[in-house]
Parts: sequence; structure tokens; C-alpha cells
Amino acid sequence: YQRRVHGGNMYMKYTDVLVNWMVGLHRLGIHNYGICALDPPTKTWLTSRNVPSFGVYLAHFSALWYVRFMVLRNLLEIGIPFIYSDIDAVWVRNPLPVFFKDTREVEFKFSQGTVAPSTLQQLWGFVVCGGFFYASATPFTVDVMEAVLHHLLNNPLVPQHATDQDSINIILHSLGIQWKLQPNSTYHLKNFATNFLCSRKEVVGTFSDHSNVVIMLPHHCFMRRPMRNAKPYVSHLYSHGGPKQTGNKIQVLKDNSLWFLVDNWENVKYCGNRKCWMSDIDLSNQSKFT
Repeated sequence: YQRRVHGGNMYMKYTDVLVNWMVGLHRLGIHNYGICALDPPTKTWLTSRNVPSFGVYLAHFSALWYVRFMVLRNLLEIGIPFIYSDIDAVWVRNPLPVFFKDTREVEFKFSQGTVAPSTLQQLWGFVVCGGFFYASATPFTVDVMEAVLHHLLNNPLVPQHATDQDSINIILHSLGIQWKLQPNSTYHLKNFATNFLCSRKEVVGTFSDHSNVVIMLPHHCFMRRPMRNAKPYVSHLYSHGGPKQTGNKIQVLKDNSLWFLVDNWENVKYCGNRKCWMSDIDLSNQSKFT
């Protein structure tokens, strides 16, 4: 997995969520990741903690979706495959050896979304998520990324268009993707008033020439809505209120045992070593919790 980049997008006001995500990876022994800093204070802070990062600074939050895919497209163009992970997509078990060990025949592996865009959720029963996915570095994936960028530029954020997730699904549909569900593998979950289809196994998507393969990962392994008795690898739980509502995200993480930081973690002195520092702020390492 040495050439894969596990990255998120980061504003300074989301530091708590980012560090929680990093500690989750630290617990799993995963350190090969990079962060896309969206403002100068974030880049400075990450550099001070020896966190691999690069800066792409936004004047307006609405540009996030486009800039994110521009960066990811550029990685693919120079031959770097990656796993993209939102920083609120918390890694609780290591999915790499199970789901990403051999990806030679796969162009994309997406986690599952919930109900947006609604037109395709109604057509397929499900949608793929833009917040956690793998992309191989091939001409096809570069072309898909370019098409997503074009769609984002030509569709307003409101009211017709919401996020890059809409664009991903719309582009896959425009390319004629056909999904194949395995028999006796499906179940339904609800997002507010809308039921959506899930699968216990990977859902394979192909195109008319069968030369490219896209996979949607099992929901119970890469969860967007909480499920009883599930043992997910990544929990990317929906939080109401939009991307600016950091407090809501943190509360959802805490309510679902996905918060790993000691209280006042920001006051813990940086020891000069990133791994050592993350152990110092990891809640599980406090004696009263062990």
C-alpha cells in the first residue's frame, strides 16, 4: 500500500475531527497518509506536527467539491492510486488487506451513500459515496475525474446540485454503468423517510464493453447509517446540519464510540514525534480508561 494516499480535506476549525481520524489510523498502524490543507493556518499547524500535507487554499467553501476532485485527478494523472477518506470517515478496523489487497482489475471502489442524488437512488436503489473511495491510476479513472470536474463547473450548487457525490453518480450513470447485485445479499435501511438498498457483498458495476469495473463496498463494512451488531471497517456516519456543523459531527462520533481523544487534547505538549504524540492524546492510553 506504499503508493496509496489516504487523505482528507481540512480547515483549521475542523482540527478536532481531523486529529480523531488520525488517532484512529494510528491505532491501526497506518501512517501512509496525506492531508489537503484548505487554509494557511491549517498547513502551518500540520507542518508543526510533522503531518504530511499540502496546501490548496480556498476563498469560498463552495469551491471545496471542485478543488477536491482537481487534486485527486492530478494524483491519478501522475500515476498515484489512492484511497480518499473524509476526516469524519473513522477507520476502526484495517480494510486494506481485506478490500484493497488486489485491485488490479478494478477502477474504483466506492463506499455507499444514502439517498442523494435522489433520481439515481430511485433508479438503482442506492448511490455511491464521495467521502470514501479507492481509485486506480488509469486513463479511465482520469477521464471520470475530468467528467466530474466538468459537471461540477456547469451545475450550480443550489438548488439543482448539491455536492461532488451528485456528480460522481451522474457521470457513472451517463457512462451506462450496470450494477449487479448478488442473490440473497440485500437489505434496506432508512435515511429519514427514504428507504435505500444495501448489500452484504460487493456490488459490481460494469459498462457496455466490460473493460472497466466499478465496485460499491458493503454498507455494513463501510457504514453511512448506524447498524446494530455490525463490525465496520470504516464508520462514516451521517450527521445532520451540513459540513459546517462541526459540533454535530463530534456528537455523532461520541454517541457511537468513535471519539478517541482525551479531553483538552490540544493542551498536550507535542513531543517532537508524531506517533508518540498521537499515543499521548489517545483516550485508550489513559490509565483510568484501561
